[in-house]
Amino acid sequence: MLEAAVGKIIGGTDLDTTRRIVLESETRLDVAGAWAVMQVELFTRLVGHASLGLIAARRRMPPEVLLPVFERMVDEGFLTRDGSLLSHTEAGAREAAVISRAWAAWLEDRLGQDIGRPSDSDLRVAVDAIAKRLLVEDLSHGLPSRPAKVLATSAA
Repeated sequence: MLEAAVGKIIGGTDLDTTRRIVLESETRLDVAGAWAVMQVELFTRLVGHASLGLIAARRRMPPEVLLPVFERMVDEGFLTRDGSLLSHTEAGAREAAVISRAWAAWLEDRLGQDIGRPSDSDLRVAVDAIAKRLLVEDLSHGLPSRPAKVLATSAA
């Protein structure tokens, strides 16, 4: 029941709401940077690592389109890159936590209106289950064939 409620709320969230949650979260990142840092958070939590290829495949976009924001987050000290793998720096982990808390608070308020307030751990499990299911569905079409080359080219 919790997963269904969370899925319904998240599925109905518009871009203005997303932008407002990020801007009100007290993060130091702009919306694009917040998105990139949270993609690394999501993939690391769900599959154990994050790479530009996985993130691009999830969004069905060429990695080259997403590369500039991830490079900027590396340059600004929020992410690191080791080959094609992306991870948070201490500053990036701190920003991801700030944004995650803002999203959780917003989602808990919405759920409280619909079905009652879940525990933090139940909410995290529900959100992760939905995210994993969506990730599997999205990636079922296969990964891009050349994400590592894009990263190698951009590092030169």
